[in-house]
Amino acid sequence: MSFGKFALTLVGAFFIPLPKTNIIAEEKKYDYDSINELLSWAKETLNNKKYPQEGFQLDKCAKILDCEKYLDSMILKNNV
Repeated sequence: MSFGKFALTLVGAFFIPLPKTNIIAEEKKYDYDSINELLSWAKETLNNKKYPQEGFQLDKCAKILDCEKYLDSMILKNNV
């Protein structure tokens, strides 16, 4: 349910009015030069084997198990 600036949340048998939040994710825009610089870095890292051999923890929930395959797939995906 929604009442103007407040949303109602059911907790147990009670409704608690909570303020609505209008969080809109910002779209990130990158220019051509920035993308090419990042791709060049990835290619150099891949060619020089300067990536972690044991994997890389991106955040709490995601881990790259094979950095070589990950970089290679990102380069191929962006060069199509």
